[in-house]
Amino acid sequence: GSGSVQLTINGSGFSTGQSPAAVLWDGNPITAQNITPTQATVTVPSSYLAAAGQHIVTVANQGPLGGTSNPLPFHVVLGAPVLTQSSPGAVTAGGTDFTLTVSGASLTPGSTVLWNSLPLSTTHVSDFQLTALVPARYIAAVGTAQISVAYPGTNGASSNSLTLLISDPNHPIITRTFPSRVFTGSSALTMHVVGTGFVS
Repeated sequence: GSGSVQLTINGSGFSTGQSPAAVLWDGNPITAQNITPTQATVTVPSSYLAAAGQHIVTVANQGPLGGTSNPLPFHVVLGAPVLTQSSPGAVTAGGTDFTLTVSGASLTPGSTVLWNSLPLSTTHVSDFQLTALVPARYIAAVGTAQISVAYPGTNGASSNSLTLLISDPNHPIITRTFPSRVFTGSSALTMHVVGTGFVS
């Protein structure tokens, strides 16, 4: 998902002049901005970097001598996932199993939701959302839980953490408000508070 990247390839025997060597990305030629007998510089377009994986870079000489270099691998890796919201944001202690929804970015297939660093059974909804099943035993007592996401392609790197409240069932819980923000200087407004345990 990066933008275009300038790539410099060092070696030897690159053809120059009117028949300069061509840099190949998975067999597809990329125009070189600069080429000498020992170095080639190209701009790899962002479309070639859209997904994680390994790519093969080679240099092919033009003209009657021809010949293609040995291949070198180029790895496109994922950035660490980022979390912006979890739903619900609070639960009642002693409750039953529930589905946790987390939203953010770089939540790619294979991502795992972590509950206090313990993996949960996770379903990939989109690259912006995951759902996970939280067992009742994890919310048996009052406290908090740290919610994060890990993906193997980031060498085990985890996202930032979100805090989920496990509340006393005798206390009210606020799960969200709307609107959740307003501009400075706004006129009076009605705020809606959503939650459980409110006494009428």
